[in-house]
Amino acid sequence: MNYAEPMGRSVLVCAVLVFALSLISCGGGDEDERAREESRYFGAGIDGYLPGESLQDWVDHAVQVSVVTVISEQQLTTLPTPEGSDQPSSVGRHVTLRIEQTIWQGKADVYPPTEVTIGTWGWTLDDGELRPAGRGRYEVGRTYLVPFMRTQDGWTPLVLSSIPVSGGSVESGFPAAREAYADLDGLAIADVAEQLAALKPDPLLASLVGVPAEERWAAIAQAREQATATAQAGRIPTP
Repeated sequence: MNYAEPMGRSVLVCAVLVFALSLISCGGGDEDERAREESRYFGAGIDGYLPGESLQDWVDHAVQVSVVTVISEQQLTTLPTPEGSDQPSSVGRHVTLRIEQTIWQGKADVYPPTEVTIGTWGWTLDDGELRPAGRGRYEVGRTYLVPFMRTQDGWTPLVLSSIPVSGGSVESGFPAAREAYADLDGLAIADVAEQLAALKPDPLLASLVGVPAEERWAAIAQAREQATATAQAGRIPTP
């Protein structure tokens, strides 16, 4: 994974971002305001700050991996459609997750509380009708596997798509299983926990656990550059 270049993310992240941008595309001075509104509605995960395609990524960048149940949702205000756009309006949504079981924790100063409210996919408003937006949605009453990352505003999933759980295992055939998370398809939660326990975080990232996701790209790139410079200096012959 090339930490210094966030454009090299997974096909899954790119696909979701393209969909999101198709819902909120606009121009001029309104773009920054709409981007801020979308970030509030969808959470930090929509920007794909950090890689989350593998369990190794989870160990490197998540603070905690938990089995959660969605206990409530809140419909947010409708984002206005830019003038002249033929795209439907988008309606944001918050969902509250209740942590049922934590199967892995990294070394951190703070961890998610028992209940966490996140921004996630909501709806599109088309001809007065609300239609669910996004793949891999979090639905009330359902159970999911979530790697949590820290952000400036609190906590959010490291991965964009939800990973549904039932009967003590990751459900088979969930949307993202065909893409970035195929190795999790049908895997027992106990086996996921065992695999996570066997992995070691990148030593260079260990000191960055408490850095919010929004700042970690720059911190990681700087740490990589320093490590490279130190290694190169060590190879220079002494006069």
